[in-house]
Amino acid sequence: MAQEVSNRAIAILLVLAIVISITGTFVSLQRISRLGVSGFATTGITNLTIATSKAITVTNNIDFGSGYATDGTTCTMESNATSAETNCNGAGSSGIDWDERPLSVQYFVINNSGNVFTNVSANATDDATTWIGNYAGVAAYIAGHASTDSPNACDDVNTTYQTLGTGAPVNICQGAGLNWVDGNDTVYAAVKVSIPSTVPPGTNKHTTVTFYTLP
Repeated sequence: MAQEVSNRAIAILLVLAIVISITGTFVSLQRISRLGVSGFATTGITNLTIATSKAITVTNNIDFGSGYATDGTTCTMESNATSAETNCNGAGSSGIDWDERPLSVQYFVINNSGNVFTNVSANATDDATTWIGNYAGVAAYIAGHASTDSPNACDDVNTTYQTLGTGAPVNICQGAGLNWVDGNDTVYAAVKVSIPSTVPPGTNKHTTVTFYTLP
């Protein structure tokens, strides 16, 4: 009889041990699943902001060279002229002469170095009567010109010559403005000057042209 009770006790203890083991395993798996292990995934977000940059760079200097106007006339020269203009005579110098065209540098080259469209305008540090001479007929002008490499970069190129002086900047590229995408982001500006024969000789007559971005 004692032997039978002992066997029953062992059997009951064995069953309890199995139940406790199974229950423990189940609880452990539940906890592991809540920790995101064993095939479960979670997500995260990476943020950044690209700031607006509105900027232009300008290359080239325009040099008309040396010369004089025919007596009693006015010599008018455009930097992008392909042949010598009337009444403009060369000085026979070793450099550029007024009757030698085209110039090696015909335009200011304006590049949009920012990352948004921008309009472009320009003015000068001096009026023509200051840097050329205060004589009747003296004048300086500037105008936009589509670039050879990217003729459609500027939405609306202002090709009309406007007075280049110390006043409010005049538009070169307007409308939607100058594109910023590399390879399609340049526009040109040409200069025209008028010099009558009454202007006396002088050396290194020059002015600084400043280009601006507009809203």
